[in-house]
Amino acid sequence: MEKPLRAGHAVNVFNPCGDIRCRKLKDRNVAVFAIVQTPPGALTPPEVTMVESDGVMHVTVTPPCVKGPGQPRVDLTVFVPSGAPLNFATVDGLVEARGSEPVVIETESGQVNARVSGPLSVTTQSGAVNVMVRTSERWSQPVDIRTVTGDIHLRLPRYADVRARMRSAGRVSCDYSTRVEQAQSSHIKQVASRISEACRSTRGWWGRLIGRTLHPARPVHTVSLYSDRGRIDLLKHFPDWQGGEEREQ
Repeated sequence: MEKPLRAGHAVNVFNPCGDIRCRKLKDRNVAVFAIVQTPPGALTPPEVTMVESDGVMHVTVTPPCVKGPGQPRVDLTVFVPSGAPLNFATVDGLVEARGSEPVVIETESGQVNARVSGPLSVTTQSGAVNVMVRTSERWSQPVDIRTVTGDIHLRLPRYADVRARMRSAGRVSCDYSTRVEQAQSSHIKQVASRISEACRSTRGWWGRLIGRTLHPARPVHTVSLYSDRGRIDLLKHFPDWQGGEEREQ
């Protein structure tokens, strides 16, 4: 299934029955490949549709699948042109995304794996979020990740100029110099301290870490990582000069 996408139009993919994997195309088309598993006795096999409306190409799996054994499953691989804003939504399916365009991901319990160099927004209930910002240049794009119980693992370039805000009742660790403030409540006092060494962890209280790399000549962008009870890791990775990309530390 393939359709042309006009310049400046976005791609919206909703798959309540399985995974979404995003890949790139050099032309201006959107191509969708679906693996449909329909057990014997399924009343209504899922259907994949592509409809363009109001500047958005909608890729939708209908009807929504009911959780449980013996239910249909649909896994999508979506090929999109570079530069198109992307919106992905699943229920419990995996989401894989990469690219330099704005990406928005929503899932209930599906895992999110993303390698991006543009703006990113992720919202989950219990799904784990693993993100690497990949660029050989100095990076300055907003990232907003919010979960309830899911863990957040984010790697930024070594030269990222960001103000990071993190909040979780679980463990929080950071490779950047940070200032720690405990959130106000009726039974917990507010605590503020300057962490001069990287990679200090906090456990067991509802708190917030605020970190900023010191490059005042360049604009500072915001990274927001919020989890009610999940673990948060904000780490650095370093450029691979032979490959021209970032590598993990």
